[in-house]
Amino acid sequence: SIAEVRHGQSAVITYLQTAFFNVYEWQVKGSLKFSKHAPYTLATVIEGYGKLVVDGEEYELALGASFILPDQITSWEVQGDLKIIASEPGSK
Repeated sequence: SIAEVRHGQSAVITYLQTAFFNVYEWQVKGSLKFSKHAPYTLATVIEGYGKLVVDGEEYELALGASFILPDQITSWEVQGDLKIIASEPGSK
């Protein structure tokens, strides 16, 4: 079932969570911090613009941008006004 967790003006919506993969929507207004839950995360910006901050480095994000957060990245922050669809492998 779809679940939404609010973080101030931002939210993380879980669309699908299975043993094989998970799909989320990150709705960011301002900033939202994340911690690693899987070996990697795939993400695509579906609306708006902002930036990804990893280890103090900033990466611009805009509609259509896609990125991978590999295993060695354990935390990150998304800033701006944007929506991102993210997926990661499940527990199997």
